[in-house]
Amino acid sequence: MTKRMTTQEIFKQSSFVKASGESWETIYAMVSALLTDTQEWRALRQNNTIFVYHIDDKQEASVTLVNAEKPDMLKKNMLGAAQAFQKAGFKLINFETEGRQFALEIRKMGFEVDETPLAQTNNGSTHYKVQVHV
Repeated sequence: MTKRMTTQEIFKQSSFVKASGESWETIYAMVSALLTDTQEWRALRQNNTIFVYHIDDKQEASVTLVNAEKPDMLKKNMLGAAQAFQKAGFKLINFETEGRQFALEIRKMGFEVDETPLAQTNNGSTHYKVQVHV
């Protein structure tokens, strides 16, 4: 079992935050403001993964992962989050990701997944919009 981190520790260790080029404090403050000041942004925590999501409409949400887990635990957290989104009435969960690995892992969990290439990144990989049917 992974040690339960504080929310701040998750932000400090998240590859999403590190890739942003901003300090974890800046990203944490931005996310906190979104969650506090709007009705459209929410967060769901599964262990040491935080799913920050925008409610696009009644049945669709766009999700950003703030993760501090190893791959096997992340898969378990994603499955738990997908079940929670499903129970809340969502039908589609949208992600953007670099490369196809993320979508392939979700597909292995038994979910229907649509992938749309968006753009080439500077390092030559493709950036995708991923829609997960929950």
